[in-house]
Amino acid sequence: MNAKRNLLFLILGSLILAACNLTVSSDTNGEPTLSQEELLEAAVLTLEAGEANGEGAEGDAVETPAEEAPDAQATATPTPELTATITPTATLGAPTVTVSQNTNCRTGPGLVYDLLGALVVGEIGNVVGLGQGVDYVIINNPDAAGTCWLWLEFATLAGDTSQLPVMTPPPPPTPTLTPTPEPIVNAWPIVKQGDTGAEVTALQHLLRSYGYVLVVDGNFGPQTKNRVQGFQMTEGLTVDGIVGPDTWSALISGKTVQNGSIGDAVRAAQSLLVNKFGAGIAVDGTFGPLTESAVEDFQTANFLLVDGIIGPQTWQALISN
Repeated sequence: MNAKRNLLFLILGSLILAACNLTVSSDTNGEPTLSQEELLEAAVLTLEAGEANGEGAEGDAVETPAEEAPDAQATATPTPELTATITPTATLGAPTVTVSQNTNCRTGPGLVYDLLGALVVGEIGNVVGLGQGVDYVIINNPDAAGTCWLWLEFATLAGDTSQLPVMTPPPPPTPTLTPTPEPIVNAWPIVKQGDTGAEVTALQHLLRSYGYVLVVDGNFGPQTKNRVQGFQMTEGLTVDGIVGPDTWSALISGKTVQNGSIGDAVRAAQSLLVNKFGAGIAVDGTFGPLTESAVEDFQTANFLLVDGIIGPQTWQALISN
């Protein structure tokens, strides 16, 4: 490129020198010849045209690249961008609970709440809440729909419990009052001449406690009827020799017996306990610890006041039940 430019400047310089020696004149044919200014302008235009067309002089060397890429345009290799490495945060699983001993699950935290189910050893419970102020968690009921409260004494928690709701224990259930059953005391039996059994034996013992002399054999015979009539006459009752409610009530009146008592009234009570209710005691007329225990068992079974004392109500239950 420099050689071409130098050549053009050389030509331009020659033209300028020639122009300096030329004058404007007409040739022999009468046509005007070029002036110096016109020659100079022509040289400049020639020089500019040559540069614009990129023409080079003969002998100019054209440089070529040593190695050409297959594509006409050079392919730029992109610079790799570095991506920031994000360290994942460890995520704990859903909270669960297991137990080392089978543990009941209730409607609330404590034995006063109703039992709903149980979490057994080897079973996994899903924890859905924490008990406020108590050592309990709320889990999905393993045995039914809904949730229940589990004691943590034998429990092991796993997973993230920090996001669980804290639940207030429900109000304790109102205890259901079990009505006290009425004492079992049947109506007084009617016994008369010809009857036999434990009630006749007890009757004979009671008559003896009032000083009447008769054989205690469990048979209501003429002798027993005679003694009954004598008692009825003394007490101002109808004298018919038949032992009904009025006569029975009069016979036990004032005959309360308890531990330490002795006599025929005690024998009457012991005979009833042994012959009717299977008590393992002796009919010996002595009210001791064994008799007291037998009386308490009888009172318990018949929903009576358990005091070990044979009063009017226990007497009627012993004779009539």
